[in-house]
Amino acid sequence: MGFNTNGLNAAAAGLAGVITHISVHETIPDATGSAEVAGGSYTRQAITWAGPTNGVISNTAQLTHAIPAGKAAAFYGGWNAGSGGTF
Repeated sequence: MGFNTNGLNAAAAGLAGVITHISVHETIPDATGSAEVAGGSYTRQAITWAGPTNGVISNTAQLTHAIPAGKAAAFYGGWNAGSGGTF
């Protein structure tokens, strides 16, 4: 049984409430957020979410990650902190 729009909006709002930072990973991260880019001036970027519409949330501003030379940006990750935290 699928969720109706109210259920989808509640689920999206729940994720928006805990994902405060976006990371970049060089390969598929595991459950701990492995393979996060490191070095140079790379940092996780804070994200602000717009309210959910039809079960979808969108960030309110463009994110820019400083990817060091020689590193590959392949996957994004969601965290509850700028460093450390829960993936």
